[in-house]
Amino acid sequence: MKVDAIPLPNTRNVRMPKIGIGTWGIGEDSQAAEGEIAALRHARDLGFRHFDTAEMYADGGAEDILGRAFGGQGKDDLFITSKVYAWNASRDDHHTWR
Repeated sequence: MKVDAIPLPNTRNVRMPKIGIGTWGIGEDSQAAEGEIAALRHARDLGFRHFDTAEMYADGGAEDILGRAFGGQGKDDLFITSKVYAWNASRDDHHTWR
């Protein structure tokens, strides 16, 4: 399967898939984790490269499942988009991000 992609501006030949896999509901039930990991890997095998998640999905559980699904593998071709809680998106905190 081929998922259409569009070129990202100001990049060198980077193409963002037009459609992705959402992870709302993933990571909520530890007994479902292995099946969720297998489903995400299967989606990648089918050609999906864009996975959307958020800090609030299962209190970070969806992000954990994504990490377990793709950690240790080549990830140069993946697009992981995420959202953070508003209180974690401030520039006024005392964290230094690198």
